[in-house]
Amino acid sequence: MQTKQSVGPQAHTVLAVGGAVFMAAAGIIHLVIATHHWSHSTAHGLSLVLIGLVEIAWGAVFLRARSVMTARLGILLAVGFIVLWAITRVTTAPFAHGGPEEVDTWGVISKLCEGLAAVLLVQPAMSVENAKVRWRAVAIVAAVAVFGAFASYGVAMAADPFVVGCGESAVHQHEGADHAEHAGHHSDHDHGQ
Repeated sequence: MQTKQSVGPQAHTVLAVGGAVFMAAAGIIHLVIATHHWSHSTAHGLSLVLIGLVEIAWGAVFLRARSVMTARLGILLAVGFIVLWAITRVTTAPFAHGGPEEVDTWGVISKLCEGLAAVLLVQPAMSVENAKVRWRAVAIVAAVAVFGAFASYGVAMAADPFVVGCGESAVHQHEGADHAEHAGHHSDHDHGQ
C-alpha cells in the first residue's frame, strides 16, 4: 500500500520530466523555424537559433540535475519567451521586419509547449518553505520573466540600427533592389507617356 508521501516524489518527477520535455520541444521548434526566418532576416534567424539552443540545453541540464533553482530558471525562460513572442505580435519586431510578426501555427505550438513547461515546473520550483513563501517565489520569477522580456525587446530594438547588415538577408536585400529597379522602370515609362 502506497502512502501519500511516496506518491509525492513520483508525481514531482513526472512534472519535472514533462516540463523539461515540453521546453526541449519548444527549442527544437525554434531551431526548425529559424531556417524560414533566416531568409528574410539573418539576425532574427540567429535569435531563434539561440533561443532554441538555450531551451534544449536547459531541458538537458534540468533532467540531469533537477533543483528548485533550475526549475525556477525554466519558468523564467518559458514565461519570458512567451511574453517576448506576444510583444512582437502587437508591435514592431526588431531586425528589419517593419511591423509586427504574424501569428503562425508553429509559433503558437512552441508557445503552447513553453506554457505547458512553465505550468509543469511550478511544483518543482517550490521549495520546502511554507506555501505562502513558495507561491511568492514563483510569482517573483514570473514577474522577472515579464520584465526581462520587455528589457530584451528594448535591447533588440536599440541594437536594430547597428545590425543592419545582419538584419536583412542578401536575398531580401536583392528582392528589395529588384523591386526598386522595377518601380524605376515604371516611373520612366510613365514620364515617357
